[in-house]
Amino acid sequence: MQQAFARAQAVSSQSRSGHAGGQGQSEHRDHRGATGVSADSLQAESSPSAIRTSEAETKLSPVPIASSFKGDLKVVWDALFDHAESVVLVTRPAGDVLAVNERGRAVFGLADSEDVSLRVLFAPPLATEVESIVRDVDREQSASSVQLVTRGNWLTLALRPCDYQGEPAVLLVGTRGHAEGEALSDEVRRIRARNDDLGELAALTPRELEILRLIGLGLSTNDIAKVLFRSVKTVEGHRVSLGSKLKISNRVELARIALRCGLITLDTPLPVIADEVEA
Repeated sequence: MQQAFARAQAVSSQSRSGHAGGQGQSEHRDHRGATGVSADSLQAESSPSAIRTSEAETKLSPVPIASSFKGDLKVVWDALFDHAESVVLVTRPAGDVLAVNERGRAVFGLADSEDVSLRVLFAPPLATEVESIVRDVDREQSASSVQLVTRGNWLTLALRPCDYQGEPAVLLVGTRGHAEGEALSDEVRRIRARNDDLGELAALTPRELEILRLIGLGLSTNDIAKVLFRSVKTVEGHRVSLGSKLKISNRVELARIALRCGLITLDTPLPVIADEVEA
């Protein structure tokens, strides 16, 4: 099923100009190098130039968290942690989560008082892979950007080494959905996770995943039949089946699921539709 989901993603990824070889790949692209982030530059983190350094530099300057912030920088941190739509985690290199914001608790379904680790947040074997990436970020004092699917949700994670209350840690900032057109330095390690957690989508067949993707693109049952060279009756049967498994029959809600899990993006082009189809 993992391979079927990757293939369905690849159809969307490869059709987007300038983005071939993206989300559907099981192998990750690895760009290591000097990447500088300091407390003074955190405000400019959204700018690609904020993570560029000279070739002479070899490691990140860890970002101090929370109590180390003062003035405008503390405002930036508070806005990120408390008010932004991003998932924000601070974890020890060993995987113990030291802080998680409300958005993160909502995405991962956590109780307010619940102590968590990366193994609680991510299902195996994805948890093992995320733990390995976190250890790499801490050991190499490097920056990474990871794309993965967890609990059926596409998540793009930015990872940076940091200090949290005097101990080494790793800051993870996640955004749901694709970060299309994201301007990253070549020195940021870009990773596509190999072990997606499809959640409820794991129950779907490869054909149902493909039909879900096409529903997400706004195609009618008749148009999907033309694209797949199948009868309308066959396509409708698959649509009913996947809707039953997901407990959703509304096409708008199905389209939202396709977008949420990364099967499509807002700029995925429509496929070529044939002229005729069998009834």
